Amino acid sequence: MPFTKCVAGLALGALLALCQPVKKVDVPEAVLNASTSIQSGTSRCSGTIVGPRAVLTATHCEFIGTRPITIAGQPVKVELMLDDGQDHRIVFLSGVRFSEFTRLSETRAKPGETVWYAGTPGTSNLLLRKGYVAGPCDPTQCPILDSILLDINGYFGDSGAGVYNEHGALVGVVHGIVFRGEAGIQWKMMVMAYPQFPKEVFEKARTYGRN
Repeated sequence: MPFTKCVAGLALGALLALCQPVKKVDVPEAVLNASTSIQSGTSRCSGTIVGPRAVLTATHCEFIGTRPITIAGQPVKVELMLDDGQDHRIVFLSGVRFSEFTRLSETRAKPGETVWYAGTPGTSNLLLRKGYVAGPCDPTQCPILDSILLDINGYFGDSGAGVYNEHGALVGVVHGIVFRGEAGIQWKMMVMAYPQFPKEVFEKARTYGRN
């Protein structure tokens, strides 16, 4: 039986009319549809589609805005860039129009939650991965505000990839990798952080180029 969402405090007839099955989000599909690649020459990063002509990525992808770039292999022109000061950048574009884009989560990710992201590690095409929120990252190792460690596979080139919860909502953006090792044993975890843009900036991204 599918999960249903109901409104309490109503007469039985009205209550039955308002009890509708909640559509389950196909998270892998939603993640892939809202993810893309960004390339300029041999430099590559990942991106998160946040509007019809807007892509969220990592600020440390320095090539953006300095040389011609492509989004998913398509040449585009950068019209505007906005940074939040915490390694997140929204790039406003011309020459491309996206039909689907992401929505922000109203809650922050917690340890143990399942997450997904799709990025372009190394020279690979867009790859989908699944893992878990491990916990906060030590600020001495992760200077970006509210950085979170992810127990998930990743590599250079994944920076800028959006991280999504089980509801298909954006809970962070990949911006780095943390390595630990001693006695010949090493482990690594990906690092994400929640974008610090004001709501007005995301609203601008959602409406930019809509007309």
